[in-house]
Formats: sequence, structure tokens, C-alpha cells
Amino acid sequence: MKIDSFKIDAKDNSINAGASFGYVEVSNGLINYEDKEIQTFVLAHEVAHIVTLKQANIFNLEGAIPKGTITNDYKKSEFLADLIAFHFINLQENKTSKALANKLATLETLLGSETFTHPSGKNRIKQLTTYLENCKIENNEKVFKEMFLQIWQLE
Repeated sequence: MKIDSFKIDAKDNSINAGASFGYVEVSNGLINYEDKEIQTFVLAHEVAHIVTLKQANIFNLEGAIPKGTITNDYKKSEFLADLIAFHFINLQENKTSKALANKLATLETLLGSETFTHPSGKNRIKQLTTYLENCKIENNEKVFKEMFLQIWQLE
């Protein structure tokens, strides 16, 4: 799937972005944010939303995120986009990945509190920390696939 449209919301000064099928919008606040590693993660996270279902197809999973009784589809989508983003950065931009790993507390604050559609920053960082720790002892690809499947199957 390709990105057909990329827009900047000039009126939004928060550190924010959004994505849908083929569409990414970033806030003016994100554009002006001075932390390049955080910017990279946020953008990679949004692009990851677009590829989540394609990645599921690679793993021979169903074409839609399965509903959970505790973790709803929206929250699973956020966990998956975080994982895909961090995995991509970890594989392609190792220096950025290491710098970002040292900024998880900042990222947790930016991710904020739990809402109906988003897990708390604390829970999201917990997942990313697990990924990073497991990558130290196992193959990154294996860790990614195992965690992707684990998130996909959350109840």
C-alpha cells in the first residue's frame, strides 16, 4: 500500500500525527519539535498503521484485527504500529534506535494516558522495552514476529 497524501496541520501545535489508508497528516508541533528521534518514531508509527494489515497477511493472519474483550481493536492497532515502527527503526537506523531507546521516558509522557482508542504511554513503552530486551538475546526478526502475534492475539 502506498501513501497518496501527506499533509501538515498548520494550526495544531501539539506533538501529533495521524494516518489512514494511504494518508498521513502531521501537526505543526511535530514538524517544529526539536527531537529528531521522537519525530522519526512518530512518523514511522503512523506509516506502520498503513502496513499493519499487510504485515498480518505476511504472517498468514486474518485480514482484520481480531476483536478482544479487554484490548480493543484500536489499542491493538496502536501496539502493533509501535512495534512495527520501532522494529523498522531498529533494523534501518540503528543509531536512531539506540538514541530513541534512551528517550523512552520522554516518549511515554508524549504518548499520554489511556483512552478508548489508545493504550497508556506506560503500557506502550512496556511493550517496546520488552521488544528491545528480547532483541538483545534473540534474532530481531524472530522477536518481532513473536511479539506481533502476541499483540494480535490479545484478549
